[in-house]
Amino acid sequence: MTADVNAVALPTTTRQQTTINQHAMDQVRILVPMPTAEETLELEVTVGGTKHLMAYRIETVTWGPDVPPDERADQIRRFLRSYDSEWSLMQIGAPGEGKVPITFR
Repeated sequence: MTADVNAVALPTTTRQQTTINQHAMDQVRILVPMPTAEETLELEVTVGGTKHLMAYRIETVTWGPDVPPDERADQIRRFLRSYDSEWSLMQIGAPGEGKVPITFR
């Protein structure tokens, strides 16, 4: 990410400030234990001295080895339509060996 900014000849402090401003993040990736079905992942995050409690659910949609891509997409759509409306879809993960993780907040 910083390669574009570093290519410009800026003093170190200006370069660091520019990198922070141009690449402000609203997401941070951390490794956490995978919750089991019906469990909620709760994270407490402190930003600027203010604590925030964040709750997530990670569900998995599975399919057999002979299911074509169109049917897999339909399965995901049906799953999302029927999911608890109090949870908002955050991310559909990369599919792997017959399953795809789906994160809700």
